[in-house]
Amino acid sequence: SFTARFRMSDRFTGREDLPNRSTVMSRHLDKLDRLAATCDTPIILTCQIAANPDSYGANQTIYGGSLMHHMVNFVIFMKARKGALSQLEIRNHPEEENQEFQIQITEDGVGTP
Repeated sequence: SFTARFRMSDRFTGREDLPNRSTVMSRHLDKLDRLAATCDTPIILTCQIAANPDSYGANQTIYGGSLMHHMVNFVIFMKARKGALSQLEIRNHPEEENQEFQIQITEDGVGTP
């Protein structure tokens, strides 16, 4: 998880550290962006979900907040369902509308149910 290293770090322990954390995260994301452009390859990040103390309805958010939403091209939320099923929701894709669908993850790979 990209965000786990920041969330678990002793450097960023409270809300007063948010500006510094955002600066450090932004530097890492900029480097990844340059790497993707140089190598002409996508970069896939996994992120942790955290409780949103300022929420008005949406009680969970991506750890890293608005920085992550501004720096990535689109977001895929994945929720475990019954058995091997998972529900995926694609949000903010630049060329597609938001979508939801289910996949099945087994020892043989990933597919549709």
